[in-house]
Amino acid sequence: MEEQWKDVGKEATGGMEGCSGGNEVVVPIEDSHGKEADRIGWLMGKVGEEKCSQSRITERKLPKIPLELRETEEFQKYCEPKAVSIGPYHHGKPQLKQVEDLKPNLANKFLCKWEVKKPNELFNKFADQIKGFRSWYDEPLFTECIDEEKFVRMMFLDGCFVLNYIYCFMFDELETLGIKNKILTLIQQDLWLLENQLPFAVLEWFFELRHYNWSRLLSAFIDWTFSIRANLKDFDSKSDKKPSHLLDLLRMRFLGQDTDRSDTRKYLSNYTEEDITKSRWIRNVKELTSAGIHLKLDESARLADIKFSYNCFHGKLTLPRIIINGSTKTIFLNMIAYEMDNQYYEFTSYLCFLNSLIDNADDVLEMRSAGVLEKFLGGDHEVAELINQIANDLVPEKDVYKSVKREIRWYFRGRKRVKVATWIAQVSRDHFGSPWTAIAVFAAAFAILVSVVQTYYTIFPLAEKCNESICSSLNDTVKTANRHL
Repeated sequence: MEEQWKDVGKEATGGMEGCSGGNEVVVPIEDSHGKEADRIGWLMGKVGEEKCSQSRITERKLPKIPLELRETEEFQKYCEPKAVSIGPYHHGKPQLKQVEDLKPNLANKFLCKWEVKKPNELFNKFADQIKGFRSWYDEPLFTECIDEEKFVRMMFLDGCFVLNYIYCFMFDELETLGIKNKILTLIQQDLWLLENQLPFAVLEWFFELRHYNWSRLLSAFIDWTFSIRANLKDFDSKSDKKPSHLLDLLRMRFLGQDTDRSDTRKYLSNYTEEDITKSRWIRNVKELTSAGIHLKLDESARLADIKFSYNCFHGKLTLPRIIINGSTKTIFLNMIAYEMDNQYYEFTSYLCFLNSLIDNADDVLEMRSAGVLEKFLGGDHEVAELINQIANDLVPEKDVYKSVKREIRWYFRGRKRVKVATWIAQVSRDHFGSPWTAIAVFAAAFAILVSVVQTYYTIFPLAEKCNESICSSLNDTVKTANRHL
């Protein structure tokens, strides 16, 4: 992985080789009396005295998990961090103390790589820039425990930790963090929890410390972690459509950044209410393939790129690849929770579409055979059960994938076409499902052809006497073919 990123790191190699003697940046930690140790005087005057007269950011973009999900038994297992706290919601929990205690040290090393010359000035600038970000969170839930001063310190340490972890991951330097492999695995999952996010603008502030292609690195980190093999553009840090946080950036990578909801709504005028209602369901994979619809992998891997086309004899459903592993349920549940609060439904609608396709293990097997699903989790039955558990109670956005559902419905309206396609699919499955059955079919066809030729020349012999060796060879061929049937 390190070789892959040498070209990205060239811009910053000057500050990546460690600290020169005497230039260590010291981030304050709490002393034994619980007070901030004022080694560099950071944030102890201006931040403590200066209060936000008015929040510059009024929109709450980092909510907690919705109440309806919080009350489920799986909330604690899949929505609460197990190793590291990022942001205020889980800050200070005893079970996360091990990594929390390492953050000041890791921040020192991170700033050392960037050769920070004036730490006091740096911290004061940071404190000024993040004013108002408290309003991104459900503030009443933590305001009594975390005052403004501690909030700034927490955001600073967490921002350093997240970017340092991503950098070390991509350059195979995780051992420099001094964290056990088991904990690193848990951290990898904790970074994508909805209640464990930093405002993306906080991460962008650190981007400015040194000229570096962070947009490319973050995009590659997500693509590598979640095996996104599409040739997607890196997110544009200067674009108006910036992610709110890392989980939102992951969602953008899944859906495709240029996804336009207006494209899914342009067919509304062609629909009656009955059409819209009926288009919300779709048959499972086994039923589709039995009716002559083939599954095809879409190399773009964007969830928005689901297409259906058909002709007189068969249909083709094009799907992006989905990978099911041990972290799938965690990511899916947190993505659903994020969309529920923000009233986005594209990812949720994809899960509903997937749930319609998968009823049991046979459907998973068909999808694996077509290359549109890869699993690293149990058997096909476990995968089907996972998808059904997550998506059974979800309600999709009616406009998402509507055109695909409409085309499939129209395909099944052509009853004669479906009968022909079903017959072709059955013949293909029964007689060409494996190399051996295909060979047997071709051998039988060859034997019949030879028999017809032999019969013809028996009834209508050639004017000249047939060469005995040729006739003998022909008879032997027919007998050999018949023995193999």
